Amino acid sequence: MIETTAQLPRRADSVPDPTEQPWQTEASTPWTAVVRRIRSLGADTAYVLVTLPWSLVAFVVVFTGLAVAVPLMVFWVGLPIAAGVLVVARWFASVERSRTVRRAVLAGDLPLAEPRRAAAPGRGVPVGADRPSLPRRVLASLRDPQGWRETVHALTSWILSIVTFTVTVTWWVGAVAGTTVYAWVRFLPENTGNDDLSGAARDALEVLNSTGFKLAAGIVFLLTLLPMTRAMARLQAGFARTLLDEPRTVAR
Repeated sequence: MIETTAQLPRRADSVPDPTEQPWQTEASTPWTAVVRRIRSLGADTAYVLVTLPWSLVAFVVVFTGLAVAVPLMVFWVGLPIAAGVLVVARWFASVERSRTVRRAVLAGDLPLAEPRRAAAPGRGVPVGADRPSLPRRVLASLRDPQGWRETVHALTSWILSIVTFTVTVTWWVGAVAGTTVYAWVRFLPENTGNDDLSGAARDALEVLNSTGFKLAAGIVFLLTLLPMTRAMARLQAGFARTLLDEPRTVAR
């Protein structure tokens, strides 16, 4: 019997299912499911690991710009500098959206939507026509709420990324080190410092240091690696969605 991955035929009068995924095929082999899970695990891991250094760069650049702009606002010089900081924060947000979209495509989640922005004064004005003055354009940029949301994301994303990065690395190290314990445990020095402990504490420490316990812990880490990594990636992407996604208006 030859398995096929062609999509099921659709009736002419049927209504398309919005929840149907491109990989929902007529016959999906176990191998294709494994490939999807590995691809999703790689996308989530790469997204979380890259977010920490990238968010630190965004924080340093945006915070430095604001630290220069705020004291100079008393001389009105800080206003154009602050507007430039918002432009830089918009660029960082654009890169974060593209990273989140790429991760969502591989992991099967919803990507971020590019927010609609009000047209800046002077944009689209024909050549030779009167353009708004520079102060007006600067003030219009500073009144953009989405620009400040992107600035807040650049200033705070690193805090959450420390947690997601640490948990993801811990699970990967625990899974790899635990499941390969028999390959490296022989090279560890013998623990001879348990003689000073009481009987119960010494027995508990021997259990924790045993090869069987390390292997069992590694299996637990391995079995929970995919859902834990997915949870960390969704937590990081959810934070970005809160500040960088198109704001939703609630109908009354």
